[in-house]
Amino acid sequence: MSNVLTDARNDIAAAITDAGIEGLAVWAYVPNGVVAPAAVVKPADPYLVPGRVMGEYEITLDVRLLLARGTNEVLTQVLDGLIVDVTNALRDAGFAVRQVSAPGMDRESYDTPYLVSDITINTTYNGGK
Repeated sequence: MSNVLTDARNDIAAAITDAGIEGLAVWAYVPNGVVAPAAVVKPADPYLVPGRVMGEYEITLDVRLLLARGTNEVLTQVLDGLIVDVTNALRDAGFAVRQVSAPGMDRESYDTPYLVSDITINTTYNGGK
């Protein structure tokens, strides 16, 4: 079933996938498990607020980049490269990148801890879509 929230996540995932970033798995939803490197499109806070025009919604989503464990030097270089590549892909597809979080460890979402960074995006969708 399609709706504006699903459409927004799918559009963002498609923009990243279409960029052809080598080795990056992309999900438009939070999967049960991942194989890193991965990009997962997930709700951010606030997730949905009224837009500036009647019938529009502003949707805020995060693209969570996940990397498996490794040496700090290598992971830093890989994550920096992914942040630049994904941010460029989103910009080229017309999405507004609001911010990128500092890298940190996600020890809660999956069985394996991952180095993560969130790219926060705002997009506006017409409620009639």
